[in-house]
Amino acid sequence: MDDGWAKDELAGWCTTHALERVLAGKLKTPDGAPVENLAPGSAAGLAQEATRMVLDSDMSGMVDPICVGSVVQYEVDAVTAALNKALNTTVAKWSADGTLQPRSKENSRFTIDVHCDKGRRSAMEDKHIAIEDLNALLGLKDQPAQAFFGVYDGHGGVEAAAFAASQIHGNVMASADIATDPCQALTKGFEQTDSAFLVKAEREALTCGATACSVLIRGNKMYVAWLGDSQVMLCRGGEPVEMMVAHKPEREDEKQRIKDNGGVIVWYGAWRVNGVLSVARAIGDIKLKKWVIGTPDSAEFDLTGDEDFILLACDGLWDVMDHAKVVEFVSEWRKANPDNYEGIAQAITKHCIETLSSTDNISVIIVFFQQVTGFNGLSTRDAPEDWALRQLLRRLP
Repeated sequence: MDDGWAKDELAGWCTTHALERVLAGKLKTPDGAPVENLAPGSAAGLAQEATRMVLDSDMSGMVDPICVGSVVQYEVDAVTAALNKALNTTVAKWSADGTLQPRSKENSRFTIDVHCDKGRRSAMEDKHIAIEDLNALLGLKDQPAQAFFGVYDGHGGVEAAAFAASQIHGNVMASADIATDPCQALTKGFEQTDSAFLVKAEREALTCGATACSVLIRGNKMYVAWLGDSQVMLCRGGEPVEMMVAHKPEREDEKQRIKDNGGVIVWYGAWRVNGVLSVARAIGDIKLKKWVIGTPDSAEFDLTGDEDFILLACDGLWDVMDHAKVVEFVSEWRKANPDNYEGIAQAITKHCIETLSSTDNISVIIVFFQQVTGFNGLSTRDAPEDWALRQLLRRLP
């Protein structure tokens, strides 16, 4: 659990917590109606407005009186209570003036399904973020349409994953490079998040870390950045597209980098850095930071109009499934459920745990491109049964 939130961490923590509550349907209008199925801009705008209300208020009563060192920290429970109150106030106001907009095909570019399961592990150490309208969440103006998705797989504790999920997207968008070089902005955002977490780790005696995989969709471009073995894949025109190569210690370039810095790669059930960690890059891992770096790799992709979906997941899925099997599973599930996207992430997670015997936590985000024309002029929303049929036809001899 967090000892407290430093001032420069507050915006990230508040907006992500608020968006989570909105998307989980935990808010109600004054007349008791649930606030659910909102347009992406309304959902993110609620979170942004509530966060602004809290950060603009007198927060002196929320300061942790026993915070360690000279860094002012704010009590998690006190800030959370203020944020929940601000959310309720904003919902009441927006409900009264008609600002809340329901989700529709016209205001939603994606259909997103998310599921997380601790599997056979004793605790859940993954975190994730799915932001359909990044501009509304961060209060950005005069920007192209932007969405952000991330899966963060913690090890040795959940704190690094939680920190990454709340901070990376804000750090990326605050980079001076975001307008001209989003890949460089992703790199700097990851590095800044890693550096900030190391300060927190030193302050709070945390030794945990987290792999990270993030996707920024900006206009007609998609940018991917990653650390470790959480991965994203793209299905385009019914075929899997490899977007990245995981940072495993046995990769020749990673192995050489680690050796050049005085580390060793040891086999202990898997290839491990100094016999400890089975990934070569991550957020955190303060005791291994000399070798387990926080600089990501990144890649840029054009959105050409025939994208079917992207799927982000931690290694609990990728240890037991490859990209082709993911496409096959999604195709079969869509054929059996042509009018419904909800439940597909849970289905693939269950398949990994119960059928393929994955032993790790699993987090899955699957994002269907709803308003992007699919192959042969079909969109996945308008003709899901044709989408699934075409996947089957592609596998026929």
